[in-house]
Amino acid sequence: GATVVFSFNGTGIWLYGSTGPFNAPSSLQIDGGAAISLNRTSSSTSTSFPIDGYFYTDRKLAFQVPFYSNDNLSLGTHTITLTNEAVDPSASFFDLDFVSSSRWM
Repeated sequence: GATVVFSFNGTGIWLYGSTGPFNAPSSLQIDGGAAISLNRTSSSTSTSFPIDGYFYTDRKLAFQVPFYSNDNLSLGTHTITLTNEAVDPSASFFDLDFVSSSRWM
């Protein structure tokens, strides 16, 4: 699947993106370690939104939701790899709205 890779310097990381029925399963790795599965397919927020000219009203979708955090990293440069693990074309959405990091000594 598609991947996004980025590095940051610090001791903590928070990742934000959407959750909803069209989101693909995804995985995350820190510094090449074991992959962590992320479930971003559910949301408690109901909304209406257009897709391909059709307007869906019975779906649950939310944006800027924190979907991963870790504030227990050693001080230094870390590399994050996010991978889209989609197998179903109707649930292949994969996004990253923003990232926040911290640096504590």
